Amino acid sequence: MRDKENIVAFIDWYRPAFKAGGPIKSLENMVQSLDSTFYFHLVTSHYDVDNKPLNTEPNKWIKRENYSIIYLDHEHQNSEFVLQSLKNIDFETIYFNSMFSSAFSVKPLSYLSSLNKKMVLAPRGMLGKGALRIKRVKKMAFLAFASRATRYKSLTWHASSIQEEKEIKKQFGPKANVEVALNVFNTPESKPYFTEKKPKELNLFFFSRIAKKKNIHFALRCLKELDHLENITFQIIGPVEETNYWEACKGYIDEFKNIKVVQSEVSSAAELPDKVNHSHFFFFPTIHENFGHVIAESLALAKPIIISDQTPWNNLESNNVGFALALSQKKEYVNTLLKCYEMGGLEYATMQEKCLPYLRGFRDKYSSKEKYITLLKN
Repeated sequence: MRDKENIVAFIDWYRPAFKAGGPIKSLENMVQSLDSTFYFHLVTSHYDVDNKPLNTEPNKWIKRENYSIIYLDHEHQNSEFVLQSLKNIDFETIYFNSMFSSAFSVKPLSYLSSLNKKMVLAPRGMLGKGALRIKRVKKMAFLAFASRATRYKSLTWHASSIQEEKEIKKQFGPKANVEVALNVFNTPESKPYFTEKKPKELNLFFFSRIAKKKNIHFALRCLKELDHLENITFQIIGPVEETNYWEACKGYIDEFKNIKVVQSEVSSAAELPDKVNHSHFFFFPTIHENFGHVIAESLALAKPIIISDQTPWNNLESNNVGFALALSQKKEYVNTLLKCYEMGGLEYATMQEKCLPYLRGFRDKYSSKEKYITLLKN
């Protein structure tokens, strides 16, 4: 398609895969928002996060409404097949939606670097301090290699925040070519559903992948301090990505006497409103998020948030939409949860009313399609 500029984008998972959460949503929003300027050709896996095959035909280009996509099975995730698949596409820019993915970032970046195309790499929060603590030895060894490799020095980095720009330059030097473009996202136009809240009750929910980075065990440890109270529930919504980690979390859950903790899944964010209809706060003490689509989705539902300070979402208390707390301050989390537990209906309704205006203001201030056009155009 030459009426638009062609972009080839690599991503580990894409729709109908959904269990990876934010990374899929980030690229999906980009494809939809930039539809009038770019035509995307997506190269992705034929599997979801749990390695279950998708209900799609593998290893052939499939045309969607405003993009094309090819789902590669394990056998075809190699340089020969990918290069052959791209042979008839007239493109100038290649976008990588991951830092450490072997099949959809590290290897293709290597064998495509000889094509003399513009290369753009989005770390998607993987260079954050908290993210690097997980599998640290392996990641640091790779970064030591990548920081010296020519192909990483010559590419353009896509930072989703000012903080991520600092993280990239810390690893790849002050001369690294970094463009900052916050994730594009839409906000609902309709008025969200409002939830009743009585003093001495608290319904919390968590919505994300169940993995160590999301810090569910810390949330459970904080709630344990309130287990002597009545009328507290914690709904954990999301797929189990790390089985051993979830088993350890269930050990914490088994210790609760009064607080009710349940885990479930949804097939898409569209199911979230009904799932959290009676919930009061989104509780998400994540170790690190370069953006946090689940935060935006919760605010869009008029659900105030209790999160860590390791995300771009700030000034929550001054805007009366929630709390962003340091992970080193467990007592602050416990006190905040107790404050929310004691909160009455009028105070809570005021917080709900401010969620959507705050979300729209955040979008208007930081989210820009023009920055994406600058980032992707060759």
